[in-house]
Amino acid sequence: MDELNSKTITINMISNILDEKSREGKAHKIKNLLNKYNAGKLIELDEKDYFDFIQEAKKL
Repeated sequence: MDELNSKTITINMISNILDEKSREGKAHKIKNLLNKYNAGKLIELDEKDYFDFIQEAKKL
């Protein structure tokens, strides 16, 4: 997934990563990350932020 660019990232890809992180007990960190991007929930995340968001989410 390191060769992703902003045009290949889908909301489903992000959702899968967030599901994994949530199972690891990182729901609070996910919520904070969403808030950083002015999104209360994933569906509110602006597509232009997908690349940066997914990079940060993978590091949680």
